[in-house]
Amino acid sequence: MAFLHPETKVVRRVADRRKLLLLVFILACVSSTRAQQGQRVFLQANIAISEGRFQDAHALAEKLIEQYAGDCQIGLYLHLYVHSFYLLDDDFRKGMLHPTPTGMQARIDAMKAKSDKREIDLVKLVMVANGLDGGFGIEYLEELLEHFPESVWRDWAEWMLIREAEYRPNEKYQDRSPEERSALLMRDLYQVGKKFIAEHPDSYMLPSLLEATASWTCWGYKVLDKQKKREVMSVCYRVLNEYPSADYQCARAREILRDLLGSDYKESEECSKEKDRIITLFYCHSPDLYEYKRDVAAYVSMKERMAAETQPEPEQPRQTQTDSSSPSSQVDGGLSVMGVVGGISVAIAAGVVLVVLLRKKPSAK
Repeated sequence: MAFLHPETKVVRRVADRRKLLLLVFILACVSSTRAQQGQRVFLQANIAISEGRFQDAHALAEKLIEQYAGDCQIGLYLHLYVHSFYLLDDDFRKGMLHPTPTGMQARIDAMKAKSDKREIDLVKLVMVANGLDGGFGIEYLEELLEHFPESVWRDWAEWMLIREAEYRPNEKYQDRSPEERSALLMRDLYQVGKKFIAEHPDSYMLPSLLEATASWTCWGYKVLDKQKKREVMSVCYRVLNEYPSADYQCARAREILRDLLGSDYKESEECSKEKDRIITLFYCHSPDLYEYKRDVAAYVSMKERMAAETQPEPEQPRQTQTDSSSPSSQVDGGLSVMGVVGGISVAIAAGVVLVVLLRKKPSAK
C-alpha cells in the first residue's frame, strides 16, 4: 500500500465529508421534488374525477400508491385510491351505498382470490376489502407485516394496527356521554401517537402523525393548560419548519395555530386562512362528485393565482387547441411554471452549497 502523508489523509477525509454533505443536501432536494411530483399526480387524479374520467383517475391513483409509497402524504393518496375504486361503479355513482354494489363486490372478491399477493395487493385490500360496510381489512395489515417485514409499508401498517386497536367507539367508554367518549378516544389516540413518533423518529409517517396528535390534543382536551398549549404549538411549528412540502399537514398546522393564538398569530406573506381552507377541503372530501368539482376548481384557481404571482412579467397569450375552461388544461400552465421555478431553485441551491464546500480550505490537525 502506498504511503500517504498525514496532511494528505486529512485533505482526503475532509473532501470525502464535503462530498457526503453535498450528497445529503442533493438527496433532500430530490426528495422535495419527488413529493411535488406526487402532489401533481394527486391533483391530476382529482381533476380526472371532477371531469368524470373515472378510469383515468383510478389509474393515476394506483400509480400514486405504487410509486409514492413512503411519501408523507401516503394516507391521503390511499383515500383517493378508495374514492376512485368506488367511483368506477355505476351503481355507486347512482347512490347505491348498502349493500356493496354487485359489480364492486365482484372486483373485491377477485382481489381477495388472487394468489401470490404482492405488498401493494395487500395494501389495497386493507382499504377496500370490506366494501362500503366500513372499516379496514385488519387481517391484510397483519399479513403484510408477516410476509413483508422489511416493506416500505411497514411503518404505515404498524400505525394502522395501533390506531385500530385504540379507536373503538362502539366498545370503549360506553358508560360516558357521546361527547365525553369522543374526547377520551381522542386522548387515547394522542397518547399512542406520541409514543409511535418517539419510537419512529425518522418515519415518513411523522408529518401526518404530528399534525394528527396536535389535532387530537385539541379535541381530547377541550381547555388546554399552558403545557398542552406549548406542546401543540411546538408540534405545529415543527411540521411547518421540517416538512414544508407536506401541503395538507402544513395547512392544518396553520389552522390549529390560528385557533390557539388568535390575533397573536403572525401570518406569513404567502399564506392565508382562505388558502388553507381551500387546501384542506381539496385533500379531505367525501367521494361525492359535487364536492370534487367544487374543491378541485377552487384549488386549481388558487394555484393559478399563486403561479401568476411568481412570474415577473406576464407572457403574451398564445392560441392552443386545448379547452381552456377545464381544470386539467388550466392547471398545466400554473404547475409547469411552479415546476420550472422549483427546479431552478433546487439547482441554484445545490450549486451554492457546492461552491461553498469546495472553496473551504481544509485545515490539518
